[in-house]
Amino acid sequence: MLYINKKWTTIIEAIVVMVIIVLWVVWMYQLLWNSQALSIATKNRIIATQIAREWVEAVTNIRDTNWFLYSADYKNCWNVLNYQEDCIWDDWSSSDPDLDATTYDIKEWKSFKVYKNSDDRWILSETTSWWTYDQQSYKDDHKVYLDSNNFYTQDWTTDNLLPVYTREIKINYKDTNGDWTKDSEDEIMEIISLVQWSSWDSTKLHKVEIKTYLSNWKNKKD
Repeated sequence: MLYINKKWTTIIEAIVVMVIIVLWVVWMYQLLWNSQALSIATKNRIIATQIAREWVEAVTNIRDTNWFLYSADYKNCWNVLNYQEDCIWDDWSSSDPDLDATTYDIKEWKSFKVYKNSDDRWILSETTSWWTYDQQSYKDDHKVYLDSNNFYTQDWTTDNLLPVYTREIKINYKDTNGDWTKDSEDEIMEIISLVQWSSWDSTKLHKVEIKTYLSNWKNKKD
């Protein structure tokens, strides 16, 4: 009959128990790590969605403010860039015949960032970098800051904290006047709000994109 020393039996049992404990600790650590990573990823996506949605609402507010300020000329002023009153009835064209009806418009195929001016009105500022997130120039142009009041902004001030996200507003148009071109003379504007950020170890790029269409429907009332 095979005889096993009780001392060795105890050692083997201890080793088995230790292996089980180590595996359980590793499993629990991995579970907690995955849960924390999922929580952070979910939080970041919720914030990014809020940022993207807010800037779609900002561009909508720009159109509505144009309607309010320049109700005398819905046709030419609904998509004027940054509240330039010269859009009304094309008054500027008589003084400068080289200008056309789209001179002060929000141009198509452009990239913008959005912030509020001293009058608390949303402003579109054209960015110079129409590239990709992995380029530093893109991050510099489109970064989103968190200010001391915990509001996200693209207007840099001294109390801004380190940014996590970039946000880009792209403007396109839909051909509504049948001239086979998509430009600011059309009556429907396509708004794309793109928010991007990288994971904590910069190994993965995340993005949220919201698209909507704004029309100059008030002009149809004329």
